[in-house]
Amino acid sequence: MKKNLFIILISLAVFLVACSSNMQEDIIATGKFRDYQYSIEKQDQQFIWQIGYQHEFTTIEETINNKIYLEKFMITVNEGKMAFSFFIICLGYLLFIVLAVVFAYKKRKTLLTNGAVTVAGIAATITCYMLFKAILDLNRLLLEVDYLYLLINSL
Repeated sequence: MKKNLFIILISLAVFLVACSSNMQEDIIATGKFRDYQYSIEKQDQQFIWQIGYQHEFTTIEETINNKIYLEKFMITVNEGKMAFSFFIICLGYLLFIVLAVVFAYKKRKTLLTNGAVTVAGIAATITCYMLFKAILDLNRLLLEVDYLYLLINSL
């Protein structure tokens, strides 16, 4: 009985410490794409943005003039994270196709003559197209986030 009470008290103490530390900071959102990052905090009905490139951070108070650019920066950073994830998935899928064909060639050479080469070739072609598109999207998003970062810092 005493052991259970002790465990309950320790759990309650840990829970209260976790809840009280969360109340001190009102961080609404954070994001990072390559070297660009942002953080949004709410202080006294006002949104405070911290945007940064590498290790340089700028603190910006959200106003009507810069609200659109800050939101575009946030959306672009989030899209960049998704595009990079898509790039990694496509790269992994292409590697899987290549390894499957090599494994099939090493084990059974007759397996590759029954139309499997055609299927693997079509799958590899589609994957290469998606990989190329992901590279172009990453390049576009990187240029866009760079432009928005410079624009926000000049306001």
